[in-house]
Amino acid sequence: MRTQKKWARVAASTLRSEKWGPTLTGALLWCAICLWVGSGLGAAQSHAQKAPAAQAESQASEMGHPIRTIYLTGAASTWLNLPQPPYNAMVTVKIKLKEAGFHVVMDPQLPHDAVMTVVYQERPSGQFRILEEATAVRVDVRLIREGQGVLYARTIVANPSPVPVGGLYWGTIHNLESDPYFFYLGELVKGWVDTRADAVTVLMAMLRRPYRAEGSFPEESHGEATLRKLARQHAIEELGRVNIPATRELLWELATRAIPEERRVAVTVLGNIGDSTFLPKLRTIAETDRNPAVQAAARAAIARIQGS
Repeated sequence: MRTQKKWARVAASTLRSEKWGPTLTGALLWCAICLWVGSGLGAAQSHAQKAPAAQAESQASEMGHPIRTIYLTGAASTWLNLPQPPYNAMVTVKIKLKEAGFHVVMDPQLPHDAVMTVVYQERPSGQFRILEEATAVRVDVRLIREGQGVLYARTIVANPSPVPVGGLYWGTIHNLESDPYFFYLGELVKGWVDTRADAVTVLMAMLRRPYRAEGSFPEESHGEATLRKLARQHAIEELGRVNIPATRELLWELATRAIPEERRVAVTVLGNIGDSTFLPKLRTIAETDRNPAVQAAARAAIARIQGS
């Protein structure tokens, strides 16, 4: 580029000299040089325009072709005197992947883009030693792609509730299914393999979705609606454990705009963070929120922050 500009200046100077003057030969030479310089500028601009597209193609090449079909396999074991666990984790995971937009196959001979292994284990909890049916659950999920290794990995553990309601076994399963990392498993996997979105980013996106009231989707049972509601509340609690500027911002958004149950959880989480700069906003919520449970949660959050 510098050489071309230099020759353009030389040409202009030469044309002004007595040697070339207004002669036809000089004019032709000037046109030729201008065309040469212009072609160089055009090539440079074309390269600059193509650079972002080439970079995007390079990034896509590094990630490989999209993962659309997953071969699902794994193993299940239980400490109970049964051939198989009463809960079928593989079926649940398959449903979650399909709801997230993946095609799932169970036959390794069928074409697939990646392999997901699910290792599901039930073991005695020890929380209620006198009750043999108390069970804890561990789920290890791995998404593997040939040539790239493990793309996604997550271990999820569920235990009986401190004050169990109903059967201890199914209480543990209920806790597993309402864990946000299990409930949103399909979205978490898709977010990572498609855009490299981390778990917190995906959970935040799930919480920003409009809340679906129970009964708004006829195909959803009462149990599924309850799990979804609890998974959202547990996801809010997870934002408090992460505690970064982005999650704080969303917590305040939920504390003032979400449904009452989620406002209450968000306010409680903000109180658990314990930042004294939260006090003015929490006092406003305690005074102005129309839900008594949210007001009580705000007052309790204020007390915890002031006492810390």
